[in-house]
Amino acid sequence: MNKFLTLIKRDLADYKGALIITPLVISAVILLLVISSVFMGSLRVDGNNFILFGGSSADVNADVNIEDNNGNNLHLKKDAGGHLVYVDEQGQTKPVMGDLTPDKIKKLSAMIAFGNLIGSLLPLFIASIVVLFVLSGSLYEERKDKSIMFWKSLPISDIETVGAKTVSVVGIGLGFALLVTFVLHIILIIITTLASNQIGLNMISIPDVLEAVGKLWIMVALMLVAYVLWAFPVYSWILAASSYAPKAPFLLAFVPIVLLPLLAKIFLKGASDLFFAPLQHLTGYPIWKALDEGKNAIKDGVGNNADFLVALDPIMKTFSEPSLWIGLVVGVGLLYAASEIRRRRSF
Repeated sequence: MNKFLTLIKRDLADYKGALIITPLVISAVILLLVISSVFMGSLRVDGNNFILFGGSSADVNADVNIEDNNGNNLHLKKDAGGHLVYVDEQGQTKPVMGDLTPDKIKKLSAMIAFGNLIGSLLPLFIASIVVLFVLSGSLYEERKDKSIMFWKSLPISDIETVGAKTVSVVGIGLGFALLVTFVLHIILIIITTLASNQIGLNMISIPDVLEAVGKLWIMVALMLVAYVLWAFPVYSWILAASSYAPKAPFLLAFVPIVLLPLLAKIFLKGASDLFFAPLQHLTGYPIWKALDEGKNAIKDGVGNNADFLVALDPIMKTFSEPSLWIGLVVGVGLLYAASEIRRRRSF
């Protein structure tokens, strides 16, 4: 176990920039853009019916008059409770957000949680692509820089080395990106809440937001686990290609995955799904198909306060598909093949 942990630490040190720094930098850029947009487009209403645009010393005061559907002039201001309201010509007030019933607040809170989740998933998406590049070069690079001779001199088996790279690159790499994405999601929700409260749109219930966040992240975590299991045979193939490739391991790994279905489509009418299987596993096609089946449940959950965890049912069904388990068996065989190639090919 100590040897295996040492191998994982080595891999994390070697791929720190790709697996650790990259998600953090992407998240920092997203936060910078969001904070900048909030700052530059901030809207603050004072008690004298004035709105200040922007956050610099060059703020502009403007008395805001708008017309409703009946042509009546309305003023925009904050009431005594800090809520943004319309004031008509007779002095009557009407909340900008309308009558915020508990059901409406819960719906708005779910929409805020879901909307910010979409924006926060970018680090995880980029990490899933980075993992492919790291895997394709992992066993090739140690032959290229001759460090393989040092590691072969240690009492560490080839299968342990290949297994450690799978765990560190795929498991820890995607797991860390998932954690960064979760933290980014929470921060974006906090920024949205503070910004909306600042302009008087007090429309978010923290308990309702937390409830929606919990359900959404159960779904995201389960989808990631399902995707890793589906993509496992492709990950193993990439490692096998990396252990063999004399050069350009990325091309050796991915040209067959892309070329086989293309050739089958051109030359074989009614081609077997076997040619498309690697590409479907890599792209997580069964997961996206299952998610599409559950999209109505997600819409009902966000829009109608229904339980959108029902959308997990189609995803759970993918775990019982024979192609998943066949892929796992093939993946284990390819990992063993990668270790055998590494044992026999040191240069």
